[in-house]
Amino acid sequence: IRYSQSKIVKLCFICDESVPIEAGQIVYAVLEDYIERLDESFSFRLSGIVMNIVPMEKNRIKVGCRFNKDVPGLDRYIVTKERMRLKNTKGSRKS
Repeated sequence: IRYSQSKIVKLCFICDESVPIEAGQIVYAVLEDYIERLDESFSFRLSGIVMNIVPMEKNRIKVGCRFNKDVPGLDRYIVTKERMRLKNTKGSRKS
């Protein structure tokens, strides 16, 4: 996921190269997560336009997309996850 002017505008995913995807196609995904520490569930319906496809190892491709509509709450979710990751990283360095 990438930011532009403090707004999330891009995402990418990896899939098998046999999945029929081409540039300009609209793709949909659902992101669901439960953060136990917060006792909070998150669910987002994502939609984006395929911008590029990059071949990878093991018959996989990386698909880059640009969101085609805003996703309310996604910014807050990512900031929360990043803060938790940084806290865990700091905690493991002190050990």
